[in-house]
Amino acid sequence: MINEVSETTPAPRVQTQTGVEYVVLDLETTGLSPRDSAIVEIALIGLNGEGETVEEWTSLIDPGGRAEIGASHIHGITRAMLTDAPTFSELSEEVISRLEGHIIVGHVVEFDLGHLIATFDRLARPIPALREVAACTRDLSRPYLQAPRTLADCCRAFGVELHDAHSALGDTRATALLFRALLGRLKSEESPRFEELLRQRERARSLSWEQILIAPRSSTPLPRGAQSNTRLD
Repeated sequence: MINEVSETTPAPRVQTQTGVEYVVLDLETTGLSPRDSAIVEIALIGLNGEGETVEEWTSLIDPGGRAEIGASHIHGITRAMLTDAPTFSELSEEVISRLEGHIIVGHVVEFDLGHLIATFDRLARPIPALREVAACTRDLSRPYLQAPRTLADCCRAFGVELHDAHSALGDTRATALLFRALLGRLKSEESPRFEELLRQRERARSLSWEQILIAPRSSTPLPRGAQSNTRLD
């Protein structure tokens, strides 16, 4: 007998690789305000407890009917690049499955979380209080730098190479390496901030995502440089 699945039944969670404790997040958006902007690119990198990369995932995102896609001269994304890109709604279950149960890491992570939360709100799918389980590499750098600001500044100070700046995957890879360096420093110094990260890991595992019902749709992610299937003839 075939079991019927209603529209409101969440699709099975996508299983990520085991051993992920932290997920590094970066977004490229059409603007600075979460209320008025849309996400045009996302990258997520899963790290183990030592800060080593376990998995990478990235996609361009179609922002819908918006005429503008933001500062192309900064993020390098054009409207043509988004022709075959999935919408955020189509990727939402994948995004949830990769965030669920993990600390969210980012450089100025509040910016990315603000846009992520606003985007899920527009889907009428409010997500858990991720700010409670987030770690910001700029904030973690403060004890070691006089005035840490940009990702490039912090990477330079810790000897991390930043390639493809202002692409979601390029920034996420650099942030992951920066976080690994910071994690090692905090652990070796037996810093209270390291102990707080361990407590955050436990809180992240206990956050309830069960009420996040996403329509069982999925779409293939479209990374930058992927071959477009659109015919121009």
